[in-house]
Amino acid sequence: MPALSRERPNDGVFEIGPYGHPLESFTLLDPHSEVWEAIRSFTLEARFIDVAMREHGKTRSEARRAFREARYYLIQAAEFEAAAAGASHRAKPLLDYYSMLNLAKFVVSVRRPDLLSERNPRHGLGFGPGARDGGVTVRQIRLTSSTGVFSSLVTMLTGQAPPATFTLDDVMARIVDIGLEYQAGWGSASRLQECFATYRLSYGASEGWLHLELVCRRGEWPTVRRRLGWPGSPVLRMHRVKSDDEAAVHLESVPFAFRPDYPREAVLRVAAELQRMGAALADFDTPVFSRRRRRRLVVPWKPRTGAPLPEMAAIYAMAFYLSDVVRYRPHLYDNSVITNDQWVLNTFGRVAARKFAQLALNLIMQREHRFTRY
Repeated sequence: MPALSRERPNDGVFEIGPYGHPLESFTLLDPHSEVWEAIRSFTLEARFIDVAMREHGKTRSEARRAFREARYYLIQAAEFEAAAAGASHRAKPLLDYYSMLNLAKFVVSVRRPDLLSERNPRHGLGFGPGARDGGVTVRQIRLTSSTGVFSSLVTMLTGQAPPATFTLDDVMARIVDIGLEYQAGWGSASRLQECFATYRLSYGASEGWLHLELVCRRGEWPTVRRRLGWPGSPVLRMHRVKSDDEAAVHLESVPFAFRPDYPREAVLRVAAELQRMGAALADFDTPVFSRRRRRRLVVPWKPRTGAPLPEMAAIYAMAFYLSDVVRYRPHLYDNSVITNDQWVLNTFGRVAARKFAQLALNLIMQREHRFTRY
């Protein structure tokens, strides 16, 4: 990867996420309830058809045909979500999973209905040898993927089939919201690369490009590049830029042309690059001056085999495991209190369903929605 002598000259630097500019709203309610209120609006046929046509390129007849079944997936997802809100930790994981299962089917129905070939698709996940024998730790439990909702979700998100088999450690190490607990509880760093993304515009040249700031020292760059360099990853096509920044490596994509006075064309191309990387939303950094606050993104490392595991798919897989525990082995919750497993799993139980719904709404609307409480 050749290094550029300097950054391309630009006329403006702007924050960007996997869906372009965020849509920020303030609310007196719990932001999670606002997310679900927005999701439930898709049970209305006119609303569903409008979004399917405008955001996902479907014809009116395709959207109307998909709505017939998708509506019931969403109704079930909302019912399970409401039931989970009042359940204890011994039942909530099962209800959370069935809400995610149906919400995943709904999202795929909107965006890629061709991936749901069966009328009642299966979970798409199973357990590897010995996973239920009690002789392995939570991190060692192996899942297997098959035709069903999980494989459809991964294919929709990455364009590739999921790994045929992977461990729960592979999954949990790629979930943003349990990263601190994962590292503190088990002494291993999560398999996520922290970064900041902006897009740069040159109005004179009518070009825009992605500028990526990867949080790693210069000597770590070859390792980081290898971790993010799965086949088709945009990182492999980006150029390294010389910088005085000792704590980060800076990359720039090729420039994307736009028509004069219509830079949104380039912005959409830049956002698409972030989506192809599997960039997930993390927290904000905490600078001295709040106006300089930046959205932190993370990019999952490539697995040993198969497609990357984006956060939405990782949450789904972990929720599938916990639903199995609730159904068939609830005693494991008591057994796990002697280890740090319970700490990590409890954190996942608190945040996973909320994050999954947020990711689903962003994906459906092709826009990051930020609800902030007054």
